[in-house]
Amino acid sequence: MFDPIKLLPKSLRSGDWADIVDTFYKYMSEDFIPNKIDIIKTQHFFDRLTIENCRDIAYEFSWSITEGDGYTGTLGYLKKEVATIVKRIVAKNARPAYLYNYYCVLLIGDVYPLLNRPQGLVPYLLWFTDPDTTHDLLTLDMGGDPIADTPTSEPDPPLWTLDDPNYPTTVGRDDDYVSLDFFDYTGELTRHILLRYRHRFLEDETQFHSIATSRAFFFDTLQIKRPQQTPHFEPIIDIYVPSDQAVHTKTFYSEDKSISSDQKSIAFKTSPSLDTIAHIKFGKGSHSIINLSITDVETELGGSLKDTYTVEEFDIDIQTPEIFYSGIQIDSTIRLFDNISENVEFSEIIIYNNSMEPLLYTTFPTVRFFKKMLSTVYLYIDNP
Repeated sequence: MFDPIKLLPKSLRSGDWADIVDTFYKYMSEDFIPNKIDIIKTQHFFDRLTIENCRDIAYEFSWSITEGDGYTGTLGYLKKEVATIVKRIVAKNARPAYLYNYYCVLLIGDVYPLLNRPQGLVPYLLWFTDPDTTHDLLTLDMGGDPIADTPTSEPDPPLWTLDDPNYPTTVGRDDDYVSLDFFDYTGELTRHILLRYRHRFLEDETQFHSIATSRAFFFDTLQIKRPQQTPHFEPIIDIYVPSDQAVHTKTFYSEDKSISSDQKSIAFKTSPSLDTIAHIKFGKGSHSIINLSITDVETELGGSLKDTYTVEEFDIDIQTPEIFYSGIQIDSTIRLFDNISENVEFSEIIIYNNSMEPLLYTTFPTVRFFKKMLSTVYLYIDNP
């Protein structure tokens, strides 16, 4: 064992000087070095990160991590946030940054510019695969002008093309964007973007996301989008129903597989036609017994939230017209849940015909929207 006293001249190896050196050495070796120096060597080793380490790293990059109860208070969440900070900053407002955001909150999805069409805001689904619109990472910046919160077929103010001399120069121009005029999309592009996603994992046995996680997702989105852009959030609800009126069960798991929860769905008719769909209703409960006697959601949304929508408020695409549960895609063309003063949750959906007879019912772990989210829903219905 090293003895610092031996380094002193013989005349100083006893008395006050020896006591001072011994005390200083003990302080350095037992307190200062292990608690101040050694931790610096390992504080950024990913497998050794603590919650405080993660907060410190985020602070160094001026990145705000939104913490809360449940998943967003765990070390696993903070590590995901920290591991992707630089990647999201580098790709800010580009597709990769949004994909990393999904990863942090246990989602999988994509992001799309929204076109202003007569039926409402419609996603431009091929924007990142079209060779004429993938010239750089800033594709989401292309063209347009902010439109009103409630879109109409005649937006006010009108949308300019990038070739128009009246186009506001404060937005910025790029010669490469002119190629978009070939597809006649430039005049329809808006400053609105769509985040469409699926839930990969459960947060607990009752829900995909808590409000805290939904809130974190929302504020992470604000950090990577442009200030002029308005994000819309659209979860995909997959509904699988057998053609024989049997109950179909799909099981979801938490990230560590320790928790599971079921989605249960049933079709009330063996071959309902597409044109009989008239109403779609959302609820926040769950029927304990799933059978053909169900006529309504178990619990209505309540409050000031609208829970029943007509088929005209959705865009329906079907692959097999004879029966609606064979590859139907039902996408809302309006904002469904846009009450920015109230958090939203739903865990069941029932679809009716014109006579308000149920055609399909499904219940699943709760989907939640933070109150500031502009939200729509995408339903995909198919045979299992």
